[in-house]
Amino acid sequence: GPSAPLALAPKEVRGEPRVRGLKQACSSPASSKKHPGPPRPSPRPPMTNADLVNAVGASFADGRKGVVDALTGYQQNGDQQAHSNGRGGGGLETAGNFVLVFVNVFGKQNKRRYFNEFWAAGGGERENGASVRMSWFGGAGAAGTLGGVSKALTETTAFASVGSFFGEGDEGVEGVEGDEGDEGVEGDEGDAATCEADETQTQTQTELVPPKPKKKTVALFLRKEKGLYVCCGRLRAVSVAGDGTDESGTAKVVFHLVDAGKLRESGKMEALLGEGLGETRGG
Repeated sequence: GPSAPLALAPKEVRGEPRVRGLKQACSSPASSKKHPGPPRPSPRPPMTNADLVNAVGASFADGRKGVVDALTGYQQNGDQQAHSNGRGGGGLETAGNFVLVFVNVFGKQNKRRYFNEFWAAGGGERENGASVRMSWFGGAGAAGTLGGVSKALTETTAFASVGSFFGEGDEGVEGVEGDEGDEGVEGDEGDAATCEADETQTQTQTELVPPKPKKKTVALFLRKEKGLYVCCGRLRAVSVAGDGTDESGTAKVVFHLVDAGKLRESGKMEALLGEGLGETRGG
């Protein structure tokens, strides 16, 4: 009777969406030419800490990919994607010299399990105003747990002192030029024995402690609803906790927006957060 086709129709619909999508993509090559977009910029050196600070307040097109491309210098080989563990990987994404935190700022009416909060913490002389804090939660999987996030942040500058972010220029924070300079100072010593001892000590330290340039900087990119991502500068971890009794619980990190002053001056802090920036409270 007529009821048989009706009974089969839902199964067809349930079973085919993925195949139908693939067929459509393969059979209409012209569809990819409708929006070719601007030509890809030529490769350039990956961005440094100084470049990142200069970019605070700048917007990036093409979502997360656009941010990663800019930070890694538009590399053609795509190697940076192989080191990425963004979506589903705890929420932290590696790109060039940085570990990225991407956050969507939603209105208060949006019902979400984990809601990023922003608030002023007072005493932010370096930031030209109140210091700004943000709560952030780890993503899915082991990488998003207290243990996973703590391990990842330990390999960055997130636990460095506030002063280290405002050292002798951003190059000093990266530690590249500083390391070379130290060797020169040692070489100027008149006493050969002292010089030899210093070099031995330096070599031993290098073997035991990872050199500072290896540590990546944690950087924040915010977007309001589904707008463009905006560079909000460097992040420093104030506290790391879990929502469980052990390290397997979801991580909750309170980050300090190190470059909040520059973000405020750019006008983007008000544009992104507006009333979402909570009242001044403790760290």
